[in-house]
Amino acid sequence: MRLRFRHGWVLCLSLIGLLLPVAAQPCPPDLRIGFNEKDSPPYLLGVGASFAQPAGLLVEWTQQALQDFKCQGARLSRAPVRRLALDVETGALHFVMGFAHTPERARTMRFPLTPSGALNELRLLGEVNVHLFVLQQAPAAQWDGRALTPPTATVGVVGGAIDENLARARQWPLDVGLNYSANLKKLRQGRVAALLAPELTLSPADLQAEPRVAPVGPPLWRSLYFAPANAAFYAQHPAFVEAFWLRLCELAQPHRHTPSACG
Repeated sequence: MRLRFRHGWVLCLSLIGLLLPVAAQPCPPDLRIGFNEKDSPPYLLGVGASFAQPAGLLVEWTQQALQDFKCQGARLSRAPVRRLALDVETGALHFVMGFAHTPERARTMRFPLTPSGALNELRLLGEVNVHLFVLQQAPAAQWDGRALTPPTATVGVVGGAIDENLARARQWPLDVGLNYSANLKKLRQGRVAALLAPELTLSPADLQAEPRVAPVGPPLWRSLYFAPANAAFYAQHPAFVEAFWLRLCELAQPHRHTPSACG
């Protein structure tokens, strides 16, 4: 009886911690938060390790949340997506901002979950459809939502990005590039039959330059973006991480395609 009573108090205290307001959650010192080095307007602006001015919505939301929690000594950095994934897995980063959820990533980092253990989509920061893009006038590949034709068509993807994971899961022939601009150039040169990319990564100017590029078929995937945390850091500070995610979601809510309450 004493053992059950003690565990009950632990559970109650944990639940109380999760329900405390933002201002009451202590912020761990010296947070390390990573961002992609690629230009993804309006969420991230500029290319490379430096932050542009303005830096983009993701950085603005993060800075506001850090201010709300009175966080001290937080360090923000930019890096390639593969480096970010490795750093948040190993604990070199506590959070990585704007990372798409995949089953592979969910095994190595902590995403927001419901009490039943399912992905908590109400805590997302944004959502983007992933499309297959081809030359508009002379498409070398087709996609009907079920099959890629011809099945030998080479698809350009960015290494470490969500599109590489999706294409590999379908066992498509791949050409792995460094960035979407390079892959777009390969598509126009005929070096790949199609380009797989989140719609956000290609601007109207990118699509309308000659020869024109257009999406083909339905979206391949609805990509949901979060701020996943290092799993060990979450285990040490669950109440803070949950509150931090909630505040980020509240800041992102007015900018989402389908605004909904943050749960």
